[in-house]
Amino acid sequence: MSDEKALLAAIWEHPHDDTVRLAYSDWLQENGQAERAEFIRVQVEAANLGYWDDSPRKLALLHAEERLKKAFGTTWRSEVPGSSRQERFSRGFILPGRRFSTKAFLRLRVGDFDTAPQWEVTVLDVSQASRPVLDSSLLTRVVKLDLRMGKAPPEELFGWLAGAAHLRHLRTLAITGLPIVPSVLAEFLNSAVAAPLESLWLNYFHNGPYRLDGQILQVIAAAPIAGNLRALGVTLAPGQSFPGGTFGLFPWHQFPRLEWLALDYSELGDRGLRLLLAGGVPTTLRRLDLQYNALTDDGARLLATWPGGQAIRHLVVVSNAISEQGVQLLRDSPYYRDVKYLTWR
Repeated sequence: MSDEKALLAAIWEHPHDDTVRLAYSDWLQENGQAERAEFIRVQVEAANLGYWDDSPRKLALLHAEERLKKAFGTTWRSEVPGSSRQERFSRGFILPGRRFSTKAFLRLRVGDFDTAPQWEVTVLDVSQASRPVLDSSLLTRVVKLDLRMGKAPPEELFGWLAGAAHLRHLRTLAITGLPIVPSVLAEFLNSAVAAPLESLWLNYFHNGPYRLDGQILQVIAAAPIAGNLRALGVTLAPGQSFPGGTFGLFPWHQFPRLEWLALDYSELGDRGLRLLLAGGVPTTLRRLDLQYNALTDDGARLLATWPGGQAIRHLVVVSNAISEQGVQLLRDSPYYRDVKYLTWR
């Protein structure tokens, strides 16, 4: 095996290890491909600075990335097999994203995901028939998995996920439309599959016979992954709300790396918002989504006087009962001077 093939094999085997990617960039530099080497280094450094970093160094890296893609992107894409050529680059390599029905996924062949070291996959109609999807060796390449329930969502899904041995590189998990039992969720969050997660999205879940109020956040906060999460979304379907008084204090201290919290459609109301904000003052939070939460100008006043707003760069309060006067409270707040995006209508 040549040095290049060995390095590429190592990247495919260890897709989250930047050391291997940088070693490959050194090989490219030494073998007459300086621009490709620079592109990998630029994207790796920019990714490590983080999405919300707006330092001069990050801006310089983004400009360098665009310059290199404009000059050489077509050539680099031509080296990628098939339909993946038009996908975005991530840390120097193509990162394909695909949407499948259960039947379409199960028709894939061994090797179909070998064109890139990492993949983002959505399965659109998860049901009892989807169990073999989570047993597939193709999941070894998957870093983001988005599971959207079909007409008969399987209550055993979290058990299937916990036993999905091939999901060893998973970093983002999104689940939409699943009845969630807190104890079953807790068991999954303590599994080896959940341990490396950095983003968790539970979208439009419904509780069936179970009362899912603020305890869902308490379950997540009590799990080992809480300390690793950078993004967390708990989005309730309309009509499924946190009943007043049961939300509980949000334990910000148990999410020391959290950059994005989304609680859309949760109908917190001003009372629930007070409990959310009283849970602490996060220093890492960069985005807070509170769409459809029945907030009024009193809620805007609570946000405007919350020191946790100092780190936020994007605040979303669309579809609440906040007036222009309430929005002005936020704009005038000393805690929101660094907000770049205030989305309220």
